[in-house]
Amino acid sequence: MAKKSLMAGEGSGPSPWIVGGKSMTGKDTYFGPCPPPGTKPHPYVFLLMATDLLSTALEPGLTRDQLAAALKGHILDRTTLVLRYGH
Repeated sequence: MAKKSLMAGEGSGPSPWIVGGKSMTGKDTYFGPCPPPGTKPHPYVFLLMATDLLSTALEPGLTRDQLAAALKGHILDRTTLVLRYGH
């Protein structure tokens, strides 16, 4: 069964639909943009990809480079969203 949407906060913890990779902080869950206090708004680029892979096809804890290699030839479509955040 294909997943077509996420509930609010669904990417912030364990989910059978989401396989977490390693973030810059070493965490495997999404924690959102978090600019340092006093920063002016700057862009964050979100990339959303539709693939033909089941969530079980990806190992938890992948790095960005490992994920790119695993997705090669499996991306059906993608889009980006640029948002500006400051703190």
